[in-house]
Order: sequence, then C-alpha cells, then structure tokens
Amino acid sequence: YGAGRWVFVGFGAGGWTGEGSIWTTTDFSSFTQCADRFSHTMGMLSSVIWTGTRFVAVGFDIDGADQTGKIMTSTDGLTWSAIATTGAPKDVAWNGSRLVAVGYDTSFVAYAWVSTNGGTTWTRNTIPTTVVGGLLSVEWRADLGLFVAGGMSTLRAYGTTCGIATSPDGVTWTAATVPAGVGTILDIDTNGSLLVAVGYTSAGVET
Repeated sequence: YGAGRWVFVGFGAGGWTGEGSIWTTTDFSSFTQCADRFSHTMGMLSSVIWTGTRFVAVGFDIDGADQTGKIMTSTDGLTWSAIATTGAPKDVAWNGSRLVAVGYDTSFVAYAWVSTNGGTTWTRNTIPTTVVGGLLSVEWRADLGLFVAGGMSTLRAYGTTCGIATSPDGVTWTAATVPAGVGTILDIDTNGSLLVAVGYTSAGVET
C-alpha cells in the first residue's frame, strides 16, 4: 500500500509465460488494471513493495525464461518505468535506505540487485554457488541488521535441500545453517523478531 492505493502484481490470462499484470484499488470494491503495462515488455511480476516514495516490482521478462528480467518502479502505481536485468529477480526488500532484490538465471545461479537511490539505478552482484543456489525470497530483519534470503541449496535444483543466506548490504552473502530435510524455500516473512520460511521438497511435501 502506498500513494493512496493498494497495488497487486502477477500475470495475465496468458499464464506465467504471458504478459505481466498490475492492478490497483483504493477501496477493494473495484480494481483497475494498469494500462501502462502495455508500454513495457514485461513477463510475470512476482513481488512489489512500497518504499515510502515509490513502488518497486520485480519479475522475469516476457519470454518466460529466467535469463532476463525486469525491475519496475512507480511513484503512484499507475505510471511505471522499467529497467531490464540479466537474470530474473523474484523478490525485493527495503531497509529504509537500500533496496535488495534476489533471483537467479537459467542455471540457477543466484544474484542480488542492489539500489541505494530508491530504485533509480541498480548494481547486480553474483552470489557464489558455494554459498547458495537460486534465491526466491528476501526479507529485511532490522534487529539483526541483515537481509535474509531463501531458495535453493548449492545443488541448484528445485525441491532439493534449501539454501538460506544473509547479508548486511546485499553485496556480501553468508550461508546459514539449515535443518536437514527442508526443501526449496519459496517465501520468507518476519514479524520483526521471528522469521518464518515455507517451501517444499522434490516429493511434493510442504516444509
């Protein structure tokens, strides 16, 4: 929520390989699809946040692959600017002064994109494959002073053991110790003092 409206992102009727979609509402009784999306060749958008001055949304490109992606920004949720990326960002977090988006490419090599000017420009950082595989979620833990990201382990495959990494700045990442039997992490959330991660194993078992 920001700029007087709620903003939702995802994909349209064409599915995840089709065109991305942005919807807004001020009252939850009526929703407006953002027409500005047609001026950008964006694929599925997977995450959006409000920094206090702008919305930032991330996702992969229109071809449905993870080799390229988009970072979208908007001050009002209606008119958007797009930045193309190498590798596809899946989630984005904000710590009050720094934006960090995480994702991966078609080889499930993890990347972190960092912006220190509110999303105007971004720097992509490759996370070593000895630390973690492709990342799907990131949260900021203010009490720890760390971004916490989750996804695949160094095996770099969906459904195998999970990978979790932490970073104070989105540039330097450290692998966290995780319990055995935990599959790929799909999402991480925090209430400020506790982190909860959810995912699944290759057998389809939720973790």
